[in-house]
Amino acid sequence: MLLAPLAVAACDDQGEQAKAETDVARNRDIERVAQAPRTCLASPSPRCLTDLGLSMVDDPAAEPLDRYFALIRAAEALGVMGATADYDALFDRLSAMAGDFEDEDADYAEELLVEVLAAGGRTEDREDLMAALDEAGRWYDGAAIAKYLAVGGERASQVAVVEDVLALVEEEAFNEESPYVFTAIDLLELCRSRPFLDSTVFPPETWKAVSAVTGLIPRLLAQVERGTEQGGFDEAYGGVYYRLATVQCAAADGIAADRTQPLLRETRSFFQANTAALDDIDRVTFLEDSIVTQWTLGDRDGALAQTDLTFPSIDTAIILFRLATYMALEGKERTSL
Repeated sequence: MLLAPLAVAACDDQGEQAKAETDVARNRDIERVAQAPRTCLASPSPRCLTDLGLSMVDDPAAEPLDRYFALIRAAEALGVMGATADYDALFDRLSAMAGDFEDEDADYAEELLVEVLAAGGRTEDREDLMAALDEAGRWYDGAAIAKYLAVGGERASQVAVVEDVLALVEEEAFNEESPYVFTAIDLLELCRSRPFLDSTVFPPETWKAVSAVTGLIPRLLAQVERGTEQGGFDEAYGGVYYRLATVQCAAADGIAADRTQPLLRETRSFFQANTAALDDIDRVTFLEDSIVTQWTLGDRDGALAQTDLTFPSIDTAIILFRLATYMALEGKERTSL
């Protein structure tokens, strides 16, 4: 009667040993890339960019929430790459970390998992979490996950999510009283997702609305500039991100790089002139977003050249994870087509 429990224990021991050996091998891969980072940037791949970022995230001086956010971006990259074992292991780590946060940090940690679930193809878990957040009136970034749903072949889900985003954007576009500057992020991410969306699964009126969002940006930007004091946070943040959204949407509209790159340079100049009104987090986030936009405009060399490897940091890791994600997305065929 003791044979069965012993056999199970032996299998468990073998499984743990195999996992430990896999972890050692992965750590060795990460260390190898960290020792020659320029080699990775000279010939980047989603895997080496992700490994290089992973070599930077365990800085003991980093805040736990910052490390968590960086690992969220790493998990997205691994999910899109189809690195199932590494994705699962990192998801388990994120789930454990999320339990250590409290109050608003705990809410934010949970909301970010929607993107991880979408990138990894965990449809049922993602839909359950989205439903729970919707019921509670809480946030998740639908515009950012649309691209994952598209490349994952989730026809109905990509339409539903995009229609929700469009409704939010339209509501703000015609709200004259209190312009909401963070709508700029929805527009930016929606236009980043657009190249991956399958237009054939959208109702014609919805796809027309997706294509028309570029035209809403001047109206929204004018509302921000009209409704805030000169030099205030709203004007600076809205001015920066609506301009960045303009660049990304112009690229999605098929505007050539020789016209979009000058727009990006002008946006960076505006950012430099208004940094005093933004806090440290917003300044770092814009730098990350502008580098990602440069990458999605087709200027990979220029984007990688701005990745500072002199002082490896959480911020640099996040940039590497995001570039790895887009590189993997660009290399995947949309299974919905």
